[in-house]
Amino acid sequence: RGRPVLGFASDALYAFDLTRGALRATVARVSGYAFAGPPALAEHRPAADCGELRFRFVLTPGDSRLPFQAQELEQPPTVLLVAPKAGPWPRSGSLAALSPSSLRLLAIKRAADGNGVVLRVQETAGRDAAATLTWLGKRLALGRVRAGAIASWRLTPGGKGWTATPTDITEAKPK
Repeated sequence: RGRPVLGFASDALYAFDLTRGALRATVARVSGYAFAGPPALAEHRPAADCGELRFRFVLTPGDSRLPFQAQELEQPPTVLLVAPKAGPWPRSGSLAALSPSSLRLLAIKRAADGNGVVLRVQETAGRDAAATLTWLGKRLALGRVRAGAIASWRLTPGGKGWTATPTDITEAKPK
């Protein structure tokens, strides 16, 4: 306690080693021409990285923000820019809000069969959570998400608003 802590996160490194206070990260594996072992072992050498190698990393204080910074490197937010057009939803407002904060939003996507929207979340605090989604201004009780689990729901519009039905990863049937 009281000693500074260094945080390190990357989106594409192979291995890490911390020996005698020195952090080492494997950025690229050995290339084929650099193999210096006996010729009999040459055919068993691991595949080499080749081509342009790119990765992103962050060195930061090892505080409570580090897991979130690592998640952003591993799975950066993805958006699709589309031209504006008239549609059934209002021009402004909140699309969705998920609670409690221990739930991480993994996806909001059109269902594979085109019938509704699929919501996928992961519980990150290590304890069961009662999931609630505010979707287009309406509150939906989703149900329980087990500690550390990933859960999915199909959101479908109906006469009285939207309904959330638990589904599996294939979106084929309710759980």
